[in-house]
Amino acid sequence: MDDSSVDFLHELGSRMASADALHEVLARVVDFASALVRCDSCLIYVLENQELLLRASKNPHPEVVDRLKLQVGEGITGWVAKMGVPLRVPDVRADPHYVSVRKDIRSELAVPLLVEVGVGQNWRDLE
Repeated sequence: MDDSSVDFLHELGSRMASADALHEVLARVVDFASALVRCDSCLIYVLENQELLLRASKNPHPEVVDRLKLQVGEGITGWVAKMGVPLRVPDVRADPHYVSVRKDIRSELAVPLLVEVGVGQNWRDLE
């Protein structure tokens, strides 16, 4: 693991350990990840009740944040959640897992973030 990867993981851990409200933490993660991996879109889904719920977005999407759901295993994001490994897809049009949301998307990087909140706690306790 190179120094930039270690720095990224340290920064991510520090931001998440600050115990801020869920949306604030996820907004920080979106900002940080978007700066690290230059992209025009960055979404964070959270596993809740065996479904993936969109909780944060680089682009304002108030109509879908906290409403849009994917099943574990559905699309590239759901596949990554199910398998627990990152996936880089250079051309989503050629990937059978891809669920089209925007016609202009050509590539996707999905990375699972596994976070332990603490014994007996969940994010709702922190909000």
